[in-house]
Amino acid sequence: MSYKIVSFETPKPVKAASALMEALNIDRAKAQRLIDKGRVKLNGEALTIKTKVEGVLSVLVFDPKPSGLKPFFTAPDFAVFEKPAGVLTHPNGFDCGSTLLDDAKAIFGAKAQPCHRLDRETSGIVIVSRNEKSEAAIKDQFASRLAKKTYFAFVGGFVGAKRLIDAPIVAGSKERNDRLGLPKVMGAISAQGKEARTLIVPLKYFADLDATLIEALPIGGRTHQIRLHLKHIGNPILGDALYGADVETTRVWLDGTLKRADRIAKTGADRLMLHADSIWFFYQSRFFIKSCVPFGENDLRRAVQSD
Repeated sequence: MSYKIVSFETPKPVKAASALMEALNIDRAKAQRLIDKGRVKLNGEALTIKTKVEGVLSVLVFDPKPSGLKPFFTAPDFAVFEKPAGVLTHPNGFDCGSTLLDDAKAIFGAKAQPCHRLDRETSGIVIVSRNEKSEAAIKDQFASRLAKKTYFAFVGGFVGAKRLIDAPIVAGSKERNDRLGLPKVMGAISAQGKEARTLIVPLKYFADLDATLIEALPIGGRTHQIRLHLKHIGNPILGDALYGADVETTRVWLDGTLKRADRIAKTGADRLMLHADSIWFFYQSRFFIKSCVPFGENDLRRAVQSD
């Protein structure tokens, strides 16, 4: 578990945020976020007031449990990691195992933060800031779409020509997806969605596997954008148990009980065959970072090999 409880006593009335700032050596904004997220208790009860408090404060704080991931490029203000498939970028609960964030904070300290996300099953490069100044600057590059990313993916079927997929995306929501009988995490192509475009370039077709290796360049950064766009044109990413399978299979996968052989049979591979290969961004100067781990035919053949 990447969290621990820190407890301390406030012998005299003091504002909760001020007590957290002093005890944890954090700024007021972070102290207030801990309170707003329900991670602070007063004398064993959830803290619901923001005025002066007195007694024992207990705080749930992040406690890194690194797995041994190391950056392959380090600069004074940021570092670049190669995230393996199957590893979360950030924790999504108390029992999610070690994440990239664990390793980043274990190496660079409490202020280290991934500047963007990759899905658990997507492999490839992630930029990690080492301080608050670089975090704000690099995240702004992604928010303003100035940072450019390229991906490799193996998709089902033959892709014969470069094309621009222009299809708006609506994010998954519990209300909408309950109405449609879909898992809440699933987004969709919809005229009511937000603008999203992805340029895809076919690189090589593997006839014996009926699969094409493509390069994908997302214009915009909607959740699951590449996956949704490739499904939309009839060439879902191999191994995509969220958008490349029937709903029943998707629910079994989300429960964590989908067997490897069944996943290969239903989706064409035992993992999502998507890899973040490069990023262009600016931080004081222009950087082009390329993946240090090859992604190609050998990865695909391992992923489709029967037990």
